[in-house]
Amino acid sequence: MTTYEEAAGLNGAVDMGAVYGKRYMVGDFYAKAADEYDFLAMRDEIFALFNGPEPFYIAESREPGKRWLVRTEGRYSLDRQRTYGFFQVNFVSASPFSESIGLTTDPATFTHLDLPVSSFNYTSIQSGDFRVYNAGTKIDPRNPNTTLRIIYKGSSESLRLYNHATGDYWRYDGRSNDDDTITIDGVRSLKNGLSIVRNTNLGVITLAPGWNRIVAEGVPTPVRQAVQAQLPRPKTNLMNPFRFEFKYNFI
Repeated sequence: MTTYEEAAGLNGAVDMGAVYGKRYMVGDFYAKAADEYDFLAMRDEIFALFNGPEPFYIAESREPGKRWLVRTEGRYSLDRQRTYGFFQVNFVSASPFSESIGLTTDPATFTHLDLPVSSFNYTSIQSGDFRVYNAGTKIDPRNPNTTLRIIYKGSSESLRLYNHATGDYWRYDGRSNDDDTITIDGVRSLKNGLSIVRNTNLGVITLAPGWNRIVAEGVPTPVRQAVQAQLPRPKTNLMNPFRFEFKYNFI
């Protein structure tokens, strides 16, 4: 959806930029009743399914790993042919993007998506310099149609996160202990469920399409220790894990 601005005395118009608008879709359906008497009950169930007050999800059989949050747009009726009913429904999605069927932390999300990562890559990130993969469009938590939670549990001192792919920077001017959980939930920053926004730089972490290099500072680094055994070998204490929970958005 492009916005133009016109001015008196100037030829043409000024292109003010474009954004994605609502997405419109059409679904063709048929339903079969048990008999002619059951047809009316089936029709009422269909109306209740598509005409409720809440939005609902639809998916295309050829892309089962993606879904759209929609509402019914306009009227429709069933073309009755004996015990069959044929009908067409128009849908509208407030978001211009479809989304993955689940979060990146859910193994089922990756069942129908051919990606170079799995849920493990988002749930047990035990490094201060790591990469996060975004299979869809840019993830910006300031968009109300976007889900992004970054979770860290453990000790920290002035925790800082940098996304080198986007230039984003987030900082918490405080401390956390081993049992504390710090969560960046969209534009909110929480510690053990309580807001710490006033103790942050008000930064926001977004995710670019593809690989995002994330660097964390202010967290303990792994320590290598000797293990007393028959054959001494080095042991590394792993860092406290990070967790990235979000849904992919697809055009």
